[in-house]
Amino acid sequence: MFYFEPKAVLLYGKSGLGRQTSALSKHRGLINLGTIMATYEDFKKIEFKIAKIKEVNDHPNADRLYVIIVEVGDKTKQIVAGIKNSYKKEDLLGREVVLVDNLDPAMLRGVESQGMLLAASDEKGHSIIIPDREVALGSIVK
Repeated sequence: MFYFEPKAVLLYGKSGLGRQTSALSKHRGLINLGTIMATYEDFKKIEFKIAKIKEVNDHPNADRLYVIIVEVGDKTKQIVAGIKNSYKKEDLLGREVVLVDNLDPAMLRGVESQGMLLAASDEKGHSIIIPDREVALGSIVK
């Protein structure tokens, strides 16, 4: 079984991945969702790319969020990430990370996020997903 503390839940339907709801966002306990399966076709829609963190700023409207500027190949993007409790700004600068590059932009507490940084979380906090060697920026993660 899969347990998590939801902030938002991805819904699957005729339109596929990507529609979110925050209906459960105020719930503080654990929820048993059973198994939610994505098809291979769903997974192929997601573009994971290598990005480098160029700038990290405090979110103006949230204590646990950073506003991060990343370089992804020949473009830069702004993302909002909830990793402030686990990382100091200076520890993130220059790191290569895995970015979900093709998400629709979302407003998070009044700031636009143009992607998602991948991180694992447990009772000790967050751990960003990083490549084990330097990889060209914009490289596709498969």
